[in-house]
Amino acid sequence: MAPERNDERYFERAAAELRNGDYRQGMWEKCLAESAGDRKRARDRYISQRVGELHQETRDNAVEAAKQVALDAEARRGRIRRERWQRVEGHELNRTDQRDRWLRFTLAGLALLACGVAAGRWLAG
Repeated sequence: MAPERNDERYFERAAAELRNGDYRQGMWEKCLAESAGDRKRARDRYISQRVGELHQETRDNAVEAAKQVALDAEARRGRIRRERWQRVEGHELNRTDQRDRWLRFTLAGLALLACGVAAGRWLAG
């Protein structure tokens, strides 16, 4: 199976780890033991295993990023729902305030009218 073009960066990274001495010592020792001390075969085995790990890390990071995006989207939806509900509640409160004002105004008008009628009767009578 030939490596895909996207895999090259993983192979380059694993090879660079060995070249720079910045490799995973435990993994190297395991690969060397499995290769019966043949350093070339151990190098090939290390690179192969390390590429597999790098692939897995990339997949794990992608899964975590997708989970975070989903959580952020859900939080955003919840925030939008709360804001909409607050606007609806505020609108209902405004409508209630308007009804209360209308009722007070109407009652005050009726009271003035009643006073005017009573005053007219008193003046007339």
